[in-house]
Amino acid sequence: MNRFTGNIAAIDTSEGLSCIHVRVANTLVLQVLLVGTPALSIGQELRLACKETNVLLAQKGALTTVQNTITGTVQTLEQGIVLSKVTVATSIGVVTTVIASSAITSLALTVGIDIDVLMPMHQIYIT
Repeated sequence: MNRFTGNIAAIDTSEGLSCIHVRVANTLVLQVLLVGTPALSIGQELRLACKETNVLLAQKGALTTVQNTITGTVQTLEQGIVLSKVTVATSIGVVTTVIASSAITSLALTVGIDIDVLMPMHQIYIT
């Protein structure tokens, strides 16, 4: 489980959904999607979590529709037959993902390359 601590920078609520903007490591704002109108306030500290299986990777600079994109450097690759574990050093800390092993080849992943880490806002949880 990837875990981060941050403070609420903004809250947008509409039609029963809330987008919580959380500033992490004083440099990056992650967006978290919640159902309903939570009892949260600007500046409140939150702990966030994102499962390894919900973290995506993309070639650096690729266009996507994912709200939370963080550039980092691949630290480790643990390649398995079906799934592989990749750790990426980012400005908010180390992020771990479990991806299909075939993606190692298709993304040309190697230790030391820069890569974008994608965490969809509906896959980040307040803990």
